[in-house]
Amino acid sequence: MIKTALNLLEKLNNGGFEAFIVGGAVRNKLLNLQVKDYDITTNATPQQIKQVFDGYDFVEAGIKHGTVGVIVDKNVYEITTYRVDGDYFDHRRPKNVTFSTSLKEDLTRRDFTINALAYDKDFNIIDYFDGVTDLKNGIIRAVGDPKKRFTEDALRILRAVRFSAEYGFTIEKNTLDAMIECKSYLKDISSERIFIELNKTLCGKYCAEALYTCKQILFEVIPELEITDGFLQFSLAHDYDVFNHTLVAIRSSKSNKPAVMWSLLFHDIGKPYCLTFGEDGYGHTRGHMQISHEKIKPILERLKFPTKLKEEVLQIVLDHDTTISKSKYEVKKYLSRHGLELTQDLFYVKLADNTAHSTIGIIRYAKSVKQLKYYLDEIIENNELYDINKLAISGDDIMSLGVYGKDVGFVKNELFDKVLQGEVENDKTKLIKLATSICKNLKN
Repeated sequence: MIKTALNLLEKLNNGGFEAFIVGGAVRNKLLNLQVKDYDITTNATPQQIKQVFDGYDFVEAGIKHGTVGVIVDKNVYEITTYRVDGDYFDHRRPKNVTFSTSLKEDLTRRDFTINALAYDKDFNIIDYFDGVTDLKNGIIRAVGDPKKRFTEDALRILRAVRFSAEYGFTIEKNTLDAMIECKSYLKDISSERIFIELNKTLCGKYCAEALYTCKQILFEVIPELEITDGFLQFSLAHDYDVFNHTLVAIRSSKSNKPAVMWSLLFHDIGKPYCLTFGEDGYGHTRGHMQISHEKIKPILERLKFPTKLKEEVLQIVLDHDTTISKSKYEVKKYLSRHGLELTQDLFYVKLADNTAHSTIGIIRYAKSVKQLKYYLDEIIENNELYDINKLAISGDDIMSLGVYGKDVGFVKNELFDKVLQGEVENDKTKLIKLATSICKNLKN
């Protein structure tokens, strides 16, 4: 893609226009990270862009804002005329844009110095705001007046948190102060956009550190979490308050899948509502899984979670503190109900959760976590049955033995359970023999 993008720059240059690759592609190139999209900016107007690329197919959905999508080998390369944004409304979008002939004016309207970089077809870097230095020093700094940047577009507040989580960068003080001052503007951002930014944040390598620094931002968009901040557990099994336990668990996670990370964020949100004290003076939060499960339902709805992710997070939060590994049979039963992917994600949540306990807590719960991993590995390695649809006997086979209707399902479930318990192999001949016996008892 880079070769094509450079060819597009050259075509614009040959047409008498300036042209530069800009934004995230430049940032990621300087960080030696993968570049997925190449955005191009130019002093050519949209009509002039179309003239330069006469004969190409275009995507013109953004043309009123100066963007022409040029299609090359089924990939869309967005080429945008230099522009100056007008006044913003709803803390999100400019009322209008004015085309410009100045690259500096175009870069001035961008969010952070590390994104206000450009390079030409010869890879010469254009850097008006010392973004290269900020990249080297790991700093997220707003271009110009940070309060103005966040007042214009409040989504930039969450983008700063996300960049910090992804790259481990520090948010410059004035920028962070302005983010906190302007956080109420996030109410004007759509739930879908908030979810997208938070989802990327949670999957970032440095998520825990970013959320700790920006917890006031997090509590603005998910206020239900704020009660966990500073909420002490009064337990020998815990060294941290609930919020910091959550962050340590997130930092400790061996998986950054969305289902795992969201479950870790929410797994103990119900604890402040069920703390009790025993005769020994220590705190207990029995039933917090069920309360957490109920508390997050409206959050997931509000943030417009994708259905599959919502169902997974709800199930994992409900089961994160339930022991399901007393036997291999118990693990197989869980697998049969929820599938391999969710069960593995549950394991990673349990592992991270346990790591975030005190030494006493880690010792107390480590055995069940290790046992779950042992059984899962063994089941997968030996290709052991846990899915009833892979039972070696079908409903038709059972009906051939003279049973019908709901009895067919009953017999199949009995056979499946016998296989899970290791009482019979998943072999058709052996299962038919056992099924014959079960059917005979049904008829008597």
